[in-house]
Amino acid sequence: MSTRQERLVKILFRLWSPFYDLQAPQKLFYRPVHRALLAALGETPALSVLDLGAGTGQLTEDLRRRYQKVVAADLSHDMLAQAGARAPLRVRANVYALPFADGAFDLVTSSISYHFYLEPQRALAQIRRVLRPGGRFALATMAPRRPSVFARLNAGNMRVVSPDQIVRDLEEAGFRVESVGRARLVVGVFVAIRD
Repeated sequence: MSTRQERLVKILFRLWSPFYDLQAPQKLFYRPVHRALLAALGETPALSVLDLGAGTGQLTEDLRRRYQKVVAADLSHDMLAQAGARAPLRVRANVYALPFADGAFDLVTSSISYHFYLEPQRALAQIRRVLRPGGRFALATMAPRRPSVFARLNAGNMRVVSPDQIVRDLEEAGFRVESVGRARLVVGVFVAIRD
């Protein structure tokens, strides 16, 4: 992530963080996406979980009901501050340089942040690194069947691509894609295993 893009993302989420938890966007968009991601995971066993791009910790809180240790990581200090008690283990982190040991997690989740990863292979290499062999990566992201509709968003600040491209990204990074589903019309849910 370039310094310019990182600044833009930080500003965007500084402005968005006070409103992120409002009932309308949560009920209409974020919570259904979180439920779809959790459903795609099924009964995945895990002792340690990294919720990457955790935002205000809504998904983190759901994960804490299932798993023993859940760490919330986000680039935005403002989002993590809003998470409060939902995410007692919070780390400000850039996806391109995750501050965790190799193989530290059994499961990594990412919900509605992957489209900000303009260097997907660099980000996925870090995600793969912090997963133990056989660990799972559950990704819910913007993945419309016709990404050309989002061409204006892709002009340097976001990368909205097709589900097929996301599968290719994952496979090129050394993941085996286990399942592909949909959470919303433009949101795909992908579960991949680190071989």
